[in-house]
Amino acid sequence: MDINDMRAEMQLKNLYFPSITFKREAVVAGGELKIDVSRKLRHVDDAYEVQLTVDIAKDDISLSVIAIGVFVFTQAVQDEESRDDMAKINGAAIIFPFIRSQITSLTAQPGMAPIIIPALNITKLIDD
Repeated sequence: MDINDMRAEMQLKNLYFPSITFKREAVVAGGELKIDVSRKLRHVDDAYEVQLTVDIAKDDISLSVIAIGVFVFTQAVQDEESRDDMAKINGAAIIFPFIRSQITSLTAQPGMAPIIIPALNITKLIDD
């Protein structure tokens, strides 16, 4: 079977982090983190930009990571509403593991335990 016949209808063409902010105290204690996730969708020419923002806070740290994924669609998905829905849901689900990895890398520092966000149902997290 030809690999091109198995391609998904939505393709990630680019992923980048336009903003990462991390502030911490000298010593970071354990404790509960407050995590907020938000999503924005923007049409740019024939592509869709999905922006996912994850904000993490507690008394001694604050962390904000913004990632933007640029997605394009095959001709098989012609309905704009279907493309919007796929970009919002699938785009966020594709981007989220990259943000999780970035957060773990940023927080793997002396004086604190790394923040490891588990795999989540990103759609439920954003909709709640």
